[in-house]
Amino acid sequence: MRAVLARRSPGVEAHRGSAERIPLPDASADAIFVGDAFHWFDGPAAVGEIARVLRPRGGVALVWNNWWSDGEDGTADSLVPPLPSAARALLADVYVSSGRAAARVEKADPLQVFAETLFDPLVAETFVRSRELSGGEVVDLYTTVSSVASLPAQERELLRRALGRLVEGTYRLRVTSVLQWTRRG
Repeated sequence: MRAVLARRSPGVEAHRGSAERIPLPDASADAIFVGDAFHWFDGPAAVGEIARVLRPRGGVALVWNNWWSDGEDGTADSLVPPLPSAARALLADVYVSSGRAAARVEKADPLQVFAETLFDPLVAETFVRSRELSGGEVVDLYTTVSSVASLPAQERELLRRALGRLVEGTYRLRVTSVLQWTRRG
């Protein structure tokens, strides 16, 4: 992602780092923005680093684009019409074999780590939109979820082709974007 940023925005300064080790000096940032990723962080370490690099009253914005969730079978989504059962079965198999299904059971609320810290209580705002997608666009979208994206390239391509044969027509996708924000005290 850093390489894409550097290529598309050559004037932007990009650093190698992680949420747990932000390569910035103390109190040097006015805001931190995280898009669809906070659940992958070591929450306590990330919140500590965010607090370290933010100036007092600096802001944190966490954005989530919810269209897919870890439902009972790991493939709950907001598609209308629903995916064909054969496509759903292929995705469910990958969800289980990737280890994500097992990890779901152990997953705690990633935002709980903001409680009792230097941050004000989180504020949540919700925005809902719908979009019409072709079968090919649905397949493209599903190949971005972590269980599929983590497959070796050849397996991912085989899955993409199999899904492409099964997912036809048009779909309506409902996306609920949630902005959760706070300020450092």
